[in-house]
Amino acid sequence: MGVLAGCSSDGGSGSGSGATGGAGASGGAGAAGGAGASGGAAGSATGGTATGGSATGGGSVGGSAGSSSGAGGVGGAGGSGSSTTPIKVVVLGSSTAAAKNLDQPAYGGDPSYKGWVALYTDALTAARPGSQVVSFAKAGASTYEALPTGTPDTANRPPVDPQRNITRALAESPDAILMNYPSGGDLEVGGYSAKEIVDNLHTIANVAQAANVPLWISTSQPRNLQTTTPETIALSRSLSLAVKSDFGARALDFWTPLTNSDGTANTQYQLTDGVHPNQQGHQLLFQVVQAANVPGVVAP
Repeated sequence: MGVLAGCSSDGGSGSGSGATGGAGASGGAGAAGGAGASGGAAGSATGGTATGGSATGGGSVGGSAGSSSGAGGVGGAGGSGSSTTPIKVVVLGSSTAAAKNLDQPAYGGDPSYKGWVALYTDALTAARPGSQVVSFAKAGASTYEALPTGTPDTANRPPVDPQRNITRALAESPDAILMNYPSGGDLEVGGYSAKEIVDNLHTIANVAQAANVPLWISTSQPRNLQTTTPETIALSRSLSLAVKSDFGARALDFWTPLTNSDGTANTQYQLTDGVHPNQQGHQLLFQVVQAANVPGVVAP
């Protein structure tokens, strides 16, 4: 079973988001990406329900995809199928999913920018009116916090967060779950191994599979910090390869579009904080999610 997640936190702290995507947005099913409309960019959002073109939540916003062009002209969230059946998607993740610093001019962001969750919500609600995207993404979260409720604590690791874990996600009765824990921070600072992160992903995926809910997982993502070394780059690359190998068609490759050939982050797609994608980077991640055709899989 798959997931859309990376593996551990991608830096920062925040309260995360509980935003729900709005319904009935205008725009054709072939919309490629969110326009630069306001809303949805805050990384450590406080949650809430988002509708229309702006949002109080940080992870996901509703609203119209309109005629937004996006980068690369990817098809709408409905994929190649003709169904307009609405679906409900839950997002679990850390600061990339919460669009951390994307609204901050000090890091090259802008309050009008949208993260990949917001862009995906726009496209999904345009292609399939009535659809919802509920985000429990929180900056600084890790795969340990996403483990199922009742999992025993692991020494020197964060405890399960019952408000933002797979058990909470399944309580929403979703049609699909997307996970995005880029993992760089824990690999570089926390000393997590790629194996324990992948083990956590399998545990989470097995719980979703038992509930018959498809899960997609993103790979790791690159970073450019003083703590980034050839060794940590190799760890991040190995984690990305493991996710793609283990989860196959349910793995979302967030590594390749953001990364130079040497494994460093391509600064063209990165905020100046050295960790998080900029608006162009989030557009690329949105395209990866679009290409997975989640609606076509769960409600063709």
